This record gives sequence, structure tokens and C-alpha cells, in this order.
Amino acid sequence: MKRLLLALLVIYTGLICRAQPFGNEWIDYTQPHYKFKLLDYGFYRIPYSVLSAAIPNIQSVNPAHLALYRNGVAVPIFVSSNTTLGVNDYIDFYGERNDALIDSFYYKTAAHQNNEYANLLTDSSTYYLTLRPNLVNPRYIEVPNNLSNLPAKEVYCWRKPFLQYFIGAYSEGKYYSVGPDEIYKSLYEEGEGFVNSTFFGTTSNASQAVNYAVTRNLTNLYTGGPDAIFKTSFINRSNEFHQVNITLNGTTIYQQPGASGFRLQKVNQNVPISLLNSGSNTFVYSENGTAISNKQNSLTLCEIEYPATTDAAGLNKFWFSLDADPVNKKYIEITGLTTTARNRFCMI
Repeated sequence: MKRLLLALLVIYTGLICRAQPFGNEWIDYTQPHYKFKLLDYGFYRIPYSVLSAAIPNIQSVNPAHLALYRNGVAVPIFVSSNTTLGVNDYIDFYGERNDALIDSFYYKTAAHQNNEYANLLTDSSTYYLTLRPNLVNPRYIEVPNNLSNLPAKEVYCWRKPFLQYFIGAYSEGKYYSVGPDEIYKSLYEEGEGFVNSTFFGTTSNASQAVNYAVTRNLTNLYTGGPDAIFKTSFINRSNEFHQVNITLNGTTIYQQPGASGFRLQKVNQNVPISLLNSGSNTFVYSENGTAISNKQNSLTLCEIEYPATTDAAGLNKFWFSLDADPVNKKYIEITGLTTTARNRFCMI
């Protein structure tokens, strides 16, 4: 009976292992894959000269078969020809720097990841240009610029500053006290990842501030819009009683429920638009608990998304979005674009 039970367990475990995806299911091993990396967000063009150097038979390739992948997902592209690619043709696409999406699989629980932006290994994204003759590959398409029967133009859009996370230091994650020693498991545990280089707490020293201030510059705030969205994450690192308080321009917007011990705290809440300034805004993080150690709390993310006017204010690149509407079309006028931005403007 014991032998039969053991055999059944082995078979069942094997079935579970076989059912788990490995992440490479998107690869077609019968096709070539051309690899390249990107370090920043932006619109990119692959000209014919680069295509022909990498793919000598590019003129015999059906443009509809071209596909671009990142993180195992097909990325929309624009191909300048639907027939044969010639010397004046190209591929356009929107590229992104690497984020921490893949890192979430390192953790037993994805919620233990500090934030979704700072990749633990590299900030360069890897893309693969390949052929998928049996698929309908995603494309950007040209749409006639028909300005008749337009809806009322949007008076605001959603914006947020770039790079609102911290990478100045590395947190080893949750620790386990064994006498005077701190022991860490060889796993990615709660709170492991990049954090700010300055701690904050009840005492001040060379590496810790009592009131840690973070400044965010909000361009063209639309004061008639809805509440802003505030996201932050920080780590109570010491095995003490913690109660972190956060103010925005002098007004308290969050107070952590008091508790003892190590934990990663994530906050996602609305902030009244009346508390924000068009320009500089200051968030201050402080510790109201009873901790007295030298490394009490670490900050990993401080992000604000806010309603803004549709004026680009001379920028040639900025992130924005609109509220989704699955039924009605939306119309937006972007003013204040640079010449370069006007030539490359596109909504994703």
C-alpha cells in the first residue's frame, strides 16, 4: 500500500510539473529571431538598411509575417509596405525600457515585490523581431484625419512624472533574527529589491532622516479635474513598533496602522486636487512609532498621477492617458509641442 501511494504521488507531482508554463511558449523554433535591446521609452524606427543587414532575404519576406516580441508578448508595429520591402521602407514601433514585470515571478507572492518598475537585473528591454506566417500579427494602422462630427474636446488628461521609484540601495528583504544575527533566506522574500539610499525614522544619523522629503513637479495641473491618484510603497525594516505618517504640502494624507515587525506597506489612494500645486509638491515621510534603531524604514516608490491640461509646455516627450470609454470616441488637442514632437506625435 505504501509503495502504491508513493507511486501515485510521483505521477501526480509529475503531472503538475508538466502543466506549469515555462515562459518560452511564444517561441517558434522553426523561425529565426533577431534580438536587440532598448534602454528608454520612445518611438523607434528600424530602417531597411538594418533590416537587410540582419535578414538578407528581407525582400522575399511577406511584411504581414513580421512580428516583434517583448516579454513573450507581441508588440504592435507599423510596416511601411504591405507588399515587398524596398530601400525606402521601415518598421516603426513604440519601445519601452525594462520594468519589473518579469521579476514578480521570482517571489512566492507577487505582492511582496517592492514596486513594478525597478527591474532587479537590468533596465534594458530585450526585443525579438521574427516571422509568424500563421498568425495575425498586431499592427498600427493609418487612420484618415477626419475632423468632422467631433465630440467636445477633452479639457484634461492624466499625467505623471517619469521614474518615481528609488534605486539608491538594495534591501535584502525580510530577515530572521537568530540571537544577535540577521539571517536571510535564499529566496526573494517580502521587501527584497531596490529602495532609497536614505532611511527615515524617529532618530537622525548619517544614513537616516527624521522627516524625509520627496519633491514631485506637476506640470500644468488642471485644478478643475478629479482627485489625483497617490501610490507609494515603503518597508518597515526593524523589528519594532512602526506607524509611518505621510504629508503632502503640509497636510497629512496617510497614516499607517501601527504594528510591530518587518513588513512591506503599499498605499494606493485618491488625493484631493485642492492639496496639489501646479509646480513643486512635497511629500514628507516620518515615523510616529516607538522605533529607535538606525535603519527603521526604507522608501521604494512615491508616485502621483494627476489631471493636467493638454498643454505639452514645450516638452518633446511626456506620458499621458485618457479615461477609458468603450462606446464613445474621444477628441484631444495637444498644444505646446516642439517641432520634433509634432512630427512624431502618436497616441498608444
